[in-house]
Amino acid sequence: MLVLGRRVNQTIVIEPGNIKITVTHITQGGAVRIGIDAPPEYTILREELVGKYGRLQAQAEREERRRQEGGV
Repeated sequence: MLVLGRRVNQTIVIEPGNIKITVTHITQGGAVRIGIDAPPEYTILREELVGKYGRLQAQAEREERRRQEGGV
């Protein structure tokens, strides 16, 4: 894991992909708000949502296959 220090309005760039992560705000309690700028083909999720997103995506794909096969 790479750990970098950044201040408000400073950005980290991830290549390839031209993904930019910018520190937008740091609260007095130390919480950090970030902005992520990425091409639309990238899905950006909080870690706690990754499993839920995968299940929802799989369900949507099953439903689409059923529709294409004339099931529902």
